Amino acid sequence: MRKNQNFILISRSALVSGAEIMLSRLASCLIGIKLGGRVECVISNTEVKKLSADTDRIDFVYKKPLVKISKKPIFLFFYAICGFLSFFKLFFIPRTCRIIFNDIESLVSDWPLAVFRRSYFYLHDSHKLDRVKGRSTCLFISFLVDKILVVTRSRVNKLEGVGVANAQYFPNCVLVEDALSISEDDVEKSCLRGRYKAVAVGQITSWKRIDKSIELVDKLNEAGVPVDLEIYGRPDPLSSLDAEYFLKIQMMCAESGFSKLLGYTEDLRSIYREADMFISMSANEPFGLALVEALSFGVPAIAMEGEGPDEILSNDVGVLLSEEFKYDEELIDRVKGVISMSPIKCKERAGLYSYEIYRERVKCEFKTECSN
Repeated sequence: MRKNQNFILISRSALVSGAEIMLSRLASCLIGIKLGGRVECVISNTEVKKLSADTDRIDFVYKKPLVKISKKPIFLFFYAICGFLSFFKLFFIPRTCRIIFNDIESLVSDWPLAVFRRSYFYLHDSHKLDRVKGRSTCLFISFLVDKILVVTRSRVNKLEGVGVANAQYFPNCVLVEDALSISEDDVEKSCLRGRYKAVAVGQITSWKRIDKSIELVDKLNEAGVPVDLEIYGRPDPLSSLDAEYFLKIQMMCAESGFSKLLGYTEDLRSIYREADMFISMSANEPFGLALVEALSFGVPAIAMEGEGPDEILSNDVGVLLSEEFKYDEELIDRVKGVISMSPIKCKERAGLYSYEIYRERVKCEFKTECSN
């Protein structure tokens, strides 16, 4: 850590997910906010560096990944004790520097930085506040940092309801140059070929419930709606449970005949260009960055009710399914309606989460004008 840093962003997760993507975009927005200063990103996955368009203006520092507290709760106490060593780091960090934590493990292991410098916690995780564990976690975070940046309004309200007074609405964004400039004429719908194309994009993990997406597509085909599903994503390489779930999805795709598991890709433009719908069956999705990305390419969506989808989707760009939904004629009709929704309306909805709006929110939150 150098003495001229104005912002230090810390992510000690070994996995690249929406949280790490947004940390990279936040770093890019922070560049230039103060002349003469630098932005430092402390990361545990080198792929995070590839996500930023301003790698030459960001100081990336690699640190060994931390073990997830959710997997081994005993590490909470271990990290807290080790955190006392972070007092020495304070000598190298100016008082004007702002620290932004991206995960609970980095916050606990560097808690003196949070307490003795102006600090933020970028809350992406879906901590269920109807449980004692979720409430306790968020309250604990709020005591250590000055502000919690929260990606949905409903989460802000829930946090305030359990006594968290320093939550700030701070939604995610899409990159405008990637999608929103596409015109309706550029969208080549698969229905012109006789079969509809659905896509699912995200980490292949059990809570994303890719198996439910495959099941939905199978039921639609049984009902006479010709839909093929393309699944893009990968499991956590360090998780044995994700590896088992990945094998399960492979088997389901082979048995289905309507679904294909195509792995990880960065070429979203070609994927969404021919897609008729996006499917997300995630349980209690905290935001849904892939959902907004699909809308930004003019692709309507089917998603489960949850904090993120409830706020992102409107009736003219997608359909929300309750946990108790049934595969009946009403559902089939609703899905058919999704296929015919306007790409322009979808892109307009995604525009609420544009990079420009996000950048202005960053400037407003950090109380200074951008020098760009």
